[in-house]
Amino acid sequence: LRVTGRMDFTDKFVITSPAIMEGLYATVPVQITMGMLLGKVSLSQLSTVSFICVLAYGVNFWICTYILGAYDNVGGSCIIHLFGACFGIGCTLKASLKGSAENPDNAARYNADVMAIIGTILNWMTFPTFNAYYAPAAVQQAVVINTYLSLFSSCVASMIFSSLYSGQFKLDPADIQRSSLAGGVAISSVASLFARPPTAMIIGLLGGFVCSTAHHFLRRLLEKKLAVTDTVGAISLHALPGLLAWVCGIIAVWPLNEEYNGRWSSVSAGSVQTRTLPFGAEMDLIFLHSQGNGDTALYQVYLAPVTMVIGLVAGFIAGLVANFIKGPSVARTFSDSMYWIVPEDFQMTEDMTMSTAAK
Repeated sequence: LRVTGRMDFTDKFVITSPAIMEGLYATVPVQITMGMLLGKVSLSQLSTVSFICVLAYGVNFWICTYILGAYDNVGGSCIIHLFGACFGIGCTLKASLKGSAENPDNAARYNADVMAIIGTILNWMTFPTFNAYYAPAAVQQAVVINTYLSLFSSCVASMIFSSLYSGQFKLDPADIQRSSLAGGVAISSVASLFARPPTAMIIGLLGGFVCSTAHHFLRRLLEKKLAVTDTVGAISLHALPGLLAWVCGIIAVWPLNEEYNGRWSSVSAGSVQTRTLPFGAEMDLIFLHSQGNGDTALYQVYLAPVTMVIGLVAGFIAGLVANFIKGPSVARTFSDSMYWIVPEDFQMTEDMTMSTAAK
């Protein structure tokens, strides 16, 4: 609440429903970062990283929204998804122990994957409201419908490409969990304000394809070449579909010109306005830069590079700080028994795995 959704740096702030929602949205990059660090850091390290992540999120939000004047309030493709993934990448480069990726427990378990499908279903159901909460009132319904259609398409894409990439024409549960949600991320930009149903479905199809492809081919490549370990696949679900959403948003606003300027720009502009945005939205009320000379698209272009730089640098700093806090050894990474009470047989299995990893 102290660092998000503010236009000034005064000592006073008012707790309102929108302010609370801003605080809730600020936790999403933390969850994305946690997904990348899961099993490799201690709770105290994770708490420290989370605190820095929220601060960095607030700074990035303030710069992108109030200084640059870019618009990313329809799901936060860059400010939320891309930022969280970049922060996680920067953090895992310093906070993750070398050799932790080779731990035998750094692998999916079938029963856990099946249970995680329940969380996927809940995310799938609530994604449209997540994207539409800050959308202009005139287009909220359109954003909800576009998000659902995009999610439908990404589900279809996840089934197709997961079966193709498996080599056995069978579905990979971990792939389905991510790729079926990728459509919600892929349409979480200004594109959802403009998209017609066929366009939304195409975007969702591309999101599912990108996520599934990254899950099968990019994740291990990053581990081997760049030492970027991504426990739950946040890069494939949030970074790449978020970049896709950013590109789609730029394409959507690229044609905007002075013909869209309405009465909210000036009385003279309103009298000669010849074109309007889809679903009755007004360009002047949505975009800070709405002169109609290409400035709207230009500032959307700045959105992703600025977010990536801030996220990577802040994440790297958070990783450096986390290194000063005691964490698990390589043999104890991905071990539930460090922080949870587990059954005796489960404890014995973990001890055997850790002794094998230590050798």
